[in-house]
Amino acid sequence: MKSVKNSLFCAFAMYSRIPTPKVDWQKDNMKYSMCFFPLIGTVLGLLNYFWYNICNIFEYNNMIFSAGFIAISLLVTGGIHLDGFCDVQDALASWGDKEKKLTILKDSNCGAFAIINTCVYFLLYFAVMTGLENNEIIIVCLSFTISRIMSAFSVILFKNAKNDGYLHTFNKASDRRTVLIVLSIFISIIFLLLLDYSLKYFIIILVTTALIFIYYRYKSYKYFGGITGDLAGWFLCLYELFVPLGLLLCKGVMIQWNL
Repeated sequence: MKSVKNSLFCAFAMYSRIPTPKVDWQKDNMKYSMCFFPLIGTVLGLLNYFWYNICNIFEYNNMIFSAGFIAISLLVTGGIHLDGFCDVQDALASWGDKEKKLTILKDSNCGAFAIINTCVYFLLYFAVMTGLENNEIIIVCLSFTISRIMSAFSVILFKNAKNDGYLHTFNKASDRRTVLIVLSIFISIIFLLLLDYSLKYFIIILVTTALIFIYYRYKSYKYFGGITGDLAGWFLCLYELFVPLGLLLCKGVMIQWNL
């Protein structure tokens, strides 16, 4: 029971800025951490939905809602996944070989392409969020949990690009069988709830999840020889942009076709 509790604390300490008791980073304290990674997304989704309701109560406009929504995500995570997004964008823009790309991922400096792509990312994210309504907001909040379930799956199932770093540490420390069972239960429950809530949203999320996850694996293996912590963060950022984007596009198509 102690290792389960410590695994929870390790997950929140590593992937969020939510205060937790301090624990030693030992294998026994980390073996179930990936089971709890999705809970950070759940907390993030609940906070953002609470913010959405606050905006409705005080009749704030969509721009204030969108700015707060993005800010909450960064404050809760500390920007750890965005840091990976920036590093990967710099690495991909280098057009070097795998070793050069992996070296760039380790570089603490931020290149021009990281800044450019991050600006574009936030412009798109902000614009898309202003166009969503109540039902779509609920799905976007739920997507924070789904993105972390899929990211945890990749940590356990995908090949590591290098034999060091935090992702490699979590991979080696994990009780793989237990983590896979727990993650499978989580994702099954979420998709069943989605299916019961709305067939339309179920299809959108299922297709988006499959496409982005496949793209993540393809890019990671082709250009880096596997995944790293930075690539896992890059995937989360992509997923959390493309879910609201997919919802907005589908809404536009349905309005256009009077569906």
